Amino acid sequence: MEDDLSFFNENLKKMELRCQEGAEIYDKAKQKIIQREKDMKEIATRESEILSQKLNVLLKPQNDALNKTKETLQKNIEHLKHTTTLTDQILHSNDAKLVFDIAISIKKELPSKDIKGLNVSVKSPVEFIASDLSIRFGSLVIMPKLAIIQSVQTALTTIICLESFQNGTYVSIVSPTSSDSQTSLEYFQLEGSSFVVECKSSLECKPCGLKVIENNRILLLCQDKILSFSKSNKKEIFFQSHLVHCSPDPCMCITAEGNILLGCNYGFFIRFSDAILVSNKGFLRNIFPLKYHVAKIAANEHGIYMIISHSSSMKAVQGLSTTFELKWTYEGHRSINSKVKFEPMDIAVSAAGLIYVTDKNTSSIHVLTPDGDFVANYGKEHGIIDPEILHINKEGQLIIWCNDGKIHVANISS
Repeated sequence: MEDDLSFFNENLKKMELRCQEGAEIYDKAKQKIIQREKDMKEIATRESEILSQKLNVLLKPQNDALNKTKETLQKNIEHLKHTTTLTDQILHSNDAKLVFDIAISIKKELPSKDIKGLNVSVKSPVEFIASDLSIRFGSLVIMPKLAIIQSVQTALTTIICLESFQNGTYVSIVSPTSSDSQTSLEYFQLEGSSFVVECKSSLECKPCGLKVIENNRILLLCQDKILSFSKSNKKEIFFQSHLVHCSPDPCMCITAEGNILLGCNYGFFIRFSDAILVSNKGFLRNIFPLKYHVAKIAANEHGIYMIISHSSSMKAVQGLSTTFELKWTYEGHRSINSKVKFEPMDIAVSAAGLIYVTDKNTSSIHVLTPDGDFVANYGKEHGIIDPEILHINKEGQLIIWCNDGKIHVANISS
């Protein structure tokens, strides 16, 4: 009993500390919510006061003048009614003294009909125009943790994208170098600290992207078609359209429903089309015109997330609904991108819905909620230098390819 009592006392103290820690975390978050409410109320009050002042400038002088004219008319009507009543008393009275007393009290002059403001016209209606009430109050999110569990120096110095199979094999599109003038697919494993190449396949085309689908096949996105490709080099045309032809750097992703979302860029214009994955064949279904260049697309069951640019100087991440309605735009964080502009390179979405975006100019990874709110940033202080390409593998780990050829495998939690 004494031994057991010691056990329970010791664990009670530990639990008291945990309860205190949990209560502090809760109270801190609760205070931030309350403060956010106060801030938004103050902003709304200030905006209301500003608009009220503008309204006073626009309409108050007019309304004051109209009310003054109205008061003059009412006063004259009351005077004439009162005088008419007194005159009727004079005409129907036989009391001479009363007649003379009333007559003396009556003003002999009638009110002037020359009243200022009678012809004043009311100004055009002033309407309060408000945008749709989409209050971005904020998001509740458990702060994500990123722990690098494996770092491997590879021979990959110029890759376009990175994907993985169920068995843990990775595949990437390797761009031509000075020693190799042909684009290729490289299959490899990460074993401990070793980079193990399984095989390498040369490509006749120069694909812009790839996605792994069922039966260990991949889809290669080329300028005018999508190829279905296997490790044994067996390939066939999966989807072809003139919409893709001559489109600079098209991009694609596969939605939660199994559709292909294809971005075809014409200058600053893009069309989306999606094809259903049926028997490794696709067909054109919908086209959505948008007025900007889309560099990368990612999607899950909650929405579509894109890296976009309106010009060479403006780049951002946008969140769209599954019906392509714009929900939010993220152009970097004020504390991280105060001196250098946000320049997103690649995007990946975790199973929990968190959005990971590489930022070239700050050499870091921004983490956003599904609502586009910034929650964390990972960079040099976490051992990540010049991250560019991102991928979530089948185990839900974040794979980070850096500009120096190093690949990090990180456990992410949220």
